[in-house]
Amino acid sequence: MEEAVVGAVVGASVQILLQNLLSIPEQEINLFQGFKKGLKKLQNSFLMIQDFLDDAEMQQVTNKAVKRWLKKLEAVAYDADDVLDELNYKVLRRKIKKSNKKVQTFFSRSNSVAFRRKMAQKIKNINEKLELINQEATGFGLQMRFAGAHAPNAGSNTADGRETDSYTADPIVLGREDDVSGIVEMLITSPAEQVLSIL
Repeated sequence: MEEAVVGAVVGASVQILLQNLLSIPEQEINLFQGFKKGLKKLQNSFLMIQDFLDDAEMQQVTNKAVKRWLKKLEAVAYDADDVLDELNYKVLRRKIKKSNKKVQTFFSRSNSVAFRRKMAQKIKNINEKLELINQEATGFGLQMRFAGAHAPNAGSNTADGRETDSYTADPIVLGREDDVSGIVEMLITSPAEQVLSIL
């Protein structure tokens, strides 16, 4: 039972991360010159891994190595999610500063270079880990089963026209822009000593 839960959690984590990666608008990726190729490679790596997930989830019950592979994949997926959170924070911060019509640039010159270098290195490390994970999947004999939005028959995971999973194809939630902007503004403008409670 525990094995099935691990596989389902990893599968859901990778699916959500992949949706978030694929939903990054091209203009936002262009803001982060210097690691645009790395982000594209990250998207492609997770697309490939997603194809192995169904087979891995079935094999993990009997194959301990596949279970360890899924745990590694989960850790890398969380690392990639952290990087996406940092990127999204920078984009939101830029939008707020722009809407406040501050004459500041997106980053100061030195912060911009340091941020790009840091993010490029993080993305490079994640991509290297994903390459190893893909190689291990092939070594375990995992079969690629096309799943997700890039599959030849994307409707194959439904039965009688009913959805069989809980994720949505569109991760964008409408009507909360003001709330998000308000929270980000509060975080940016509050003094460093102030403690903000989150419900």
